[in-house]
Amino acid sequence: MVNMNLTPEQLEEEKKYLEEVMKVVKELYDKNSDSIDSQIDSIQELKKYIWDNISELDDMEVAGEMYNVNTNVGYANKRIANLQQLRKSLYSPYFGRIDFKRDKGRSNKPRKIYIGLNGISKDMNHFVFDWRTPIASLFYNYGIGNASYEAPAGTINGEVTLKRQYKIANGQLERCFESDLNIDDEYLQEILSNASSEKMTNIVKTIQKEQNVIIRNVVDKYLIVQGIAGSGKTSVALHRIAYLLYAEKNLTSNNVLIFSPNDVFSEYISNVLPELGEDNVLQTTFSDFSKSYIKDYKNIESFTVPTKISILKISSPT
Repeated sequence: MVNMNLTPEQLEEEKKYLEEVMKVVKELYDKNSDSIDSQIDSIQELKKYIWDNISELDDMEVAGEMYNVNTNVGYANKRIANLQQLRKSLYSPYFGRIDFKRDKGRSNKPRKIYIGLNGISKDMNHFVFDWRTPIASLFYNYGIGNASYEAPAGTINGEVTLKRQYKIANGQLERCFESDLNIDDEYLQEILSNASSEKMTNIVKTIQKEQNVIIRNVVDKYLIVQGIAGSGKTSVALHRIAYLLYAEKNLTSNNVLIFSPNDVFSEYISNVLPELGEDNVLQTTFSDFSKSYIKDYKNIESFTVPTKISILKISSPT
């Protein structure tokens, strides 16, 4: 394990906290797994009841029982999604920590805020905060010193007194170090080198302040992000979608449409939102989208198959 600028006592404290969090995650995982099994048994019983009594039930009764089945299926799907997120937390429950002392708090003692891909709570105790929560923005926006974040109750002012980053794999602490405003360059290079894949991956561990401002912007109705190729525009857009799906309770994945240049690109980005705990949104190409609305023309030019252009050659007079 790599340890940078932590005392043995601090390192031991971090190990104990990780053990505590892993114990909570395992308990939640087992509980949700048992709940899903019970939910599936209930669904099967409802289906069997409808099938066995279909001849004796009128249309209203059948509709009512089918509604119960669909409701139970919806609950089961949510629990399955939650179980998938807990499985990820069993591998790596968090990647960052800040200690935040409020200007007007009940205690002068800073609060320890651990930040991960998913929130982990039990009995009203928040062991890990989801990276999209308002307080988690402190991790991306500030180093040690004065800081603030926007909460439902208004602006919360205070001071970041500590900032740490972690690499946790298979529930074991592999790297732990103090950091300030920016992510450690060596750690960043390690993440980027391990992220090479046939598909795009999430960047929640490496979001920079400027990217975070774009991702969390809920003030502007229209937002245009410009940048050169490879500057991270697509990653920011996908993380912004994940943030909006989390923050806007009436927004679902079926309300979001991505225009991709082609199907290969759609496949390339298809892993990001599921990694972030959200369903994939609707995707299409602008050409296919246009074809569904433009009926006056049989052929529509695409990026890969341009229309034929007739060239008229005019000879100059002699």
